[in-house]
Amino acid sequence: MSGIISLKGNKYGLSVNIGLSASFEEIKAETAEYFKHASKLFGKEKIAIGFEGKPLSVAERDELVDIIKQNCTLDILCIMDFNSGTEERFRRAVQKYDMPDFISETLMKNALRAEAQAAQSEEAAEAEEKEKVDFAENGDVSKIARFYKGNVRSGMIINEESSLVILGDINPGGEIYSAGSIIILGSLKGKAFAGINGNSNAFVFALNMDPIQIRIADKIGRASDSDSKKSAENDEHEPKIALVKDNAIAIELVSRTVLNDIIL
Repeated sequence: MSGIISLKGNKYGLSVNIGLSASFEEIKAETAEYFKHASKLFGKEKIAIGFEGKPLSVAERDELVDIIKQNCTLDILCIMDFNSGTEERFRRAVQKYDMPDFISETLMKNALRAEAQAAQSEEAAEAEEKEKVDFAENGDVSKIARFYKGNVRSGMIINEESSLVILGDINPGGEIYSAGSIIILGSLKGKAFAGINGNSNAFVFALNMDPIQIRIADKIGRASDSDSKKSAENDEHEPKIALVKDNAIAIELVSRTVLNDIIL
């Protein structure tokens, strides 16, 4: 041990003197080591404890008390200021905090902190549940978009009840299924099935549209052979969108007019 901390006190309390130049991480490590080695000397006495030397925040004091409790069998009833104390004052404090119906300041603080955290968790859970209820009342899950980053390689299958945004390519042999719409910020060269629960208002968008197959609700289509040849010959691709028109799948260049026809 490096002598960062030292102890003084009496049978009713201990004061932990902390070196001024030590970091809090060093203080924690030294405290754990010190009380672990001295645990047999302390027994299970009920005491008050205090800290001198390096100034500590309330949170740091509480953390050090927790470390001491974890590494020895002392029953720490309260935290005191030992600078102006006497043994009689320590004795009165220990007797006061040892009453069965008394909750120490530290325990009360921990209880209030736990209660506040529980309340926050409960409020967060209620808010999340309310969002689910509101969404169930006002729409369906297909209107929520989930993101996937990376290429969908051959043999890979992605299946979501929500809409999908793919940040990558759908390679030949890759398949994506969505109850909502599919937006591909890359090339579509595999299979894309949107509106799989019967939503004919769903659409498929891709920066490079060259699919093996596209399906929207119960309608099936694919890019024409001429489109595939153009895609293979031309490195510059124009964004296209596939949607249901006149009871069939139409693949069109993206334009303001086409976007205005989309029903969400």
